Amino acid sequence: MKKNELSIKAAVPGIGLNYLTLLSNGKRMRIDFNKIIADKPEFSVINDVDVFYCGEIDRFHKKIIFTENVSLSIDEIIKYGVIYDSKKENEKIIKDIYKLAKEARKNQRITQKQVSSFIDIPQSGIARIEKGETDVQLSTLLNYLSPLGLTLTVTSKYHPNKKTIDAMNETDSDESYSSVEELKKDLGL
Repeated sequence: MKKNELSIKAAVPGIGLNYLTLLSNGKRMRIDFNKIIADKPEFSVINDVDVFYCGEIDRFHKKIIFTENVSLSIDEIIKYGVIYDSKKENEKIIKDIYKLAKEARKNQRITQKQVSSFIDIPQSGIARIEKGETDVQLSTLLNYLSPLGLTLTVTSKYHPNKKTIDAMNETDSDESYSSVEELKKDLGL
């Protein structure tokens, strides 16, 4: 696939200043606007949530337009984007939850043993959870958070339309890329 054939099929705002973008070759890329803002000060308007969430794909699918002066082209998506690895992203979120919960437990001077007796999981199990050494079910995670006075809340500020959801749910192409460099090479960039 040549560079000029590449287009954007869908773009969905994510957590923080991130967009998840589906390209016409089936690859998903995550775009971190913090990196772009550092390079291009005009993108600081993206810090306004209303601007960030109003990004639209232009009619030729060659860029995402936020304002009259701020848009992101295919070339810039490839430059600033990283291949999206949902497993890695999910692992990071889970580790962050464990880290915050451990800090809360320590700040409240609650021991792992006290937590374990409250939720009927051995202290060694609590230690493995806090180290991220075990993959726990959601119910176990919620039970672990409960004696610490913590809850897990899932929210969304963005509700993509059906066309965007369908495009993001399409199966990936059979090709896989281990780096942005490989993707650029295949696109002749």
